[in-house]
Amino acid sequence: ANYGIFTLISATQLLFTAFFSAFINRFKFTRWIILSIAGTICIYVFGGPNFGGEPKEDEESYDIQAWLTFAASVAFALSLCFIQLGFEKVLVKTKRYGNKKVFRMVLEMQICVSLVASVVCLVGLFASGEYNELKGDSKRFKKGETYYVLSLIGLALSWQVWSVGLIGLVLYVSGVFGDVVHMCTSPL
Repeated sequence: ANYGIFTLISATQLLFTAFFSAFINRFKFTRWIILSIAGTICIYVFGGPNFGGEPKEDEESYDIQAWLTFAASVAFALSLCFIQLGFEKVLVKTKRYGNKKVFRMVLEMQICVSLVASVVCLVGLFASGEYNELKGDSKRFKKGETYYVLSLIGLALSWQVWSVGLIGLVLYVSGVFGDVVHMCTSPL
């Protein structure tokens, strides 16, 4: 099998989540947790798509792409730890929830995270000038503009469901467990 550098870099995300959870969330590791982390990394590396990840001859930005993938792995790991910290230190201790973990907390966290992500993406879209190409993308879509919009809506909804599930795992179990489940489902 051929394992690319991007698969290996992405697999380190779980190690970063475990590392950050140990320091930020004071997460205690047992041998079963360590075995599940090692098994999950193996599943991710060996069960992923067969992509070599080698640069093409005309690809000049390969190094920066590898570093950006690494930064994304670190950022995602940190975000899971900070979400868990936000639940433990802020939301659970508010009076309106009565020191209980409730699903409404997941939805509030999801709305806040999605709002920030949407603003960042919109700023990037307009700053890069790529918004001019959106109309052309919908026109080039083989099934028509209506199906283009419907597919975008479907993708947005499915990502929201995925995110609510992941944040729910962080609330009710831990950021490490949420990342283990995330990594196991990534090859699918």
